[in-house]
Amino acid sequence: GWPVLAIRLDELSATISARELQDALGLPLSPAACMARASAGKPALVIIDQLDAVSQYSGRTGTLFDRVCDFVQDLRAHRLRNPIHLVIACREVDWRHDGRFRPLHRVKSGNKDEGIRKVENLNDEEIKLILTSSGFDTAMFSPRQREQLLRRPQYLALLIETNPDHEALKGIVTPKHLFDAYWTKKERDLSLALPSSVGNPWFEILKGITDKLAETALALAQTTSAVGDDEAPLAVTRSSLDRFPPTVIDWMITNGILSEGNRRVRFGHESFFDYCFARFFETRDQTLLEYLLDSEQTLIQRG
Repeated sequence: GWPVLAIRLDELSATISARELQDALGLPLSPAACMARASAGKPALVIIDQLDAVSQYSGRTGTLFDRVCDFVQDLRAHRLRNPIHLVIACREVDWRHDGRFRPLHRVKSGNKDEGIRKVENLNDEEIKLILTSSGFDTAMFSPRQREQLLRRPQYLALLIETNPDHEALKGIVTPKHLFDAYWTKKERDLSLALPSSVGNPWFEILKGITDKLAETALALAQTTSAVGDDEAPLAVTRSSLDRFPPTVIDWMITNGILSEGNRRVRFGHESFFDYCFARFFETRDQTLLEYLLDSEQTLIQRG
């Protein structure tokens, strides 16, 4: 098979250096040099996932994007002798609106979209196959549910994981309804799985991670703010969660609420972070207008 190097940018420090990137990937040389050696004139593959984690459009900056550019440039130099293929995954909105991303995609023809593949929404047959295999009756869903929830793979996966009964399903029409149901289901599952947990670890852990990610996002957007060396755009260090019971953290990772990689913890679904931020904002002693007026109103806040 082909040698493959896969990198998730949301797991890396927002202010990472070239040497730190090499160390984080566990490589003896620079990533490009390692891939050139592994290729040795034969096909190889590099995957850069979550490019939107360094998007200016979403208010996430730092030096991590510079490392991506350096890596891609070095790969191009090695590709003169080695057929190293590059796949970059990114949200469409960030790809189209962050002007820094376009130079990463070099085209030979005049078609700027040459080589770009868009992941389309699920069609009716795909939806039917997935629902049926998961034990759902497709006739239970309204046209509005189909358009707002079922066509997007992420929402469909959350719906299946939430597994509402027929009566509860009637009230799940919008993404917010879905996240409300997902929150309730997982919080209940946690209390049943670990009944001896003190307090409300579900609420405290999610709020702690959400607050930290929001703080990091604002610091990255405001160039005058200092950002810690270990802070990633969409993840927190595992050690920052040491104040919480490790059994609870492990349960949340095992059950997909959180995800762990490279000694960092992130939300299993990025949209769930957006939902949690909105939900926890209601507990602040601050209005939305006051919050926006007290800040630089970066794109991540307006979003």
